[in-house]
Amino acid sequence: MSSAAFPDLDDARAHHQAKRREAVRQRVRASLPPLPELRFEQAYLRSLLPSLAPASKADASASQAIVRGHGVDVRWGQVAWITVKDQVVSPFLQGVFWGLLGIVAGGAGQGLRAALGWPQKKAAAA
Repeated sequence: MSSAAFPDLDDARAHHQAKRREAVRQRVRASLPPLPELRFEQAYLRSLLPSLAPASKADASASQAIVRGHGVDVRWGQVAWITVKDQVVSPFLQGVFWGLLGIVAGGAGQGLRAALGWPQKKAAAA
């Protein structure tokens, strides 16, 4: 007899498999640590918090003032520096680092190839 003769059995089997998959997913999620926030915007906003101060004495911190809808005082010089640092300086330094690493790694690879007697890479035909 084929399982087509018993459609309820197929449904029960599919339901059981779905429940098992969900149980495994829950176990895996429970054993993994939470993922850190890697989006640029969230990290940027978090780095701006020290440049904010609550406008009134009723709020203990700028984040409390923002949550309550109260005003905050902004230190624009700090905001400008944080923005330039995050948008210009940091990407520039990362590019310099990876560029130099590529030059060093490429030279080391050619030296290793020559030392081991491996054939050199051929230049691409133009």
